[in-house]
Amino acid sequence: MRLCAGMVGGLALLILVSGCGRNGSPFASFEARCAKLSPPSFVVVQVPVTYRIDNSMSVEELTRKSGNTVATQRTMGLTVGTFGYSSDVELRSVEDARGKRVCGTPAIHVELSSQPMTVSVAREIADDRCQHDVTLEHEMKHVAVYRRSLDDSAEALKAALPQAFAGTRMSTSQRELEHELDVKLREWLSSFLRDRQASLIALQAEVDTPEEYARVAAACH
Repeated sequence: MRLCAGMVGGLALLILVSGCGRNGSPFASFEARCAKLSPPSFVVVQVPVTYRIDNSMSVEELTRKSGNTVATQRTMGLTVGTFGYSSDVELRSVEDARGKRVCGTPAIHVELSSQPMTVSVAREIADDRCQHDVTLEHEMKHVAVYRRSLDDSAEALKAALPQAFAGTRMSTSQRELEHELDVKLREWLSSFLRDRQASLIALQAEVDTPEEYARVAAACH
């Protein structure tokens, strides 16, 4: 009855280039056209946590999947989710080809999820109504932690993104600006997710206390 979690990520980039700026003129200075770019914008959404219940795996299979051995711990239930993100970026930019300069501001959209998620209960207790239900009840506590962690992560990301990607970005070429933004966002989101996942694992460990294990073991006796 322990957590297994992973992390995935993805990024898509859309570029909008303007030679004279959205509200500028071909005679305006490069700096003036950069100043007219829309400020950076950020949207963070979360995919609602859903799960499927699987009664097909044996105690031995679940124990191995949890990282234990039957000799040390028999795993009757296991909740497995993948905590990750996907992102899309719209880069609004102005290019000064003569001076080899580009400025741009990003519109970043990030989607957080804990999908797919599977709640497994050992097939040996599938027909034991009491033991099955008390094990499933315990696993639902892990699902609740996923939901709470996803909410907290979304709020933290909403606060952190504007600080990390504030202002107008400058580079020597359109391609270089795209590359720099892509690399920074990937690295930044990966670091953010690693920190949040460490917090998630710690919260899940709080569910699997000796007292909780004892309660589940004694519930049907």
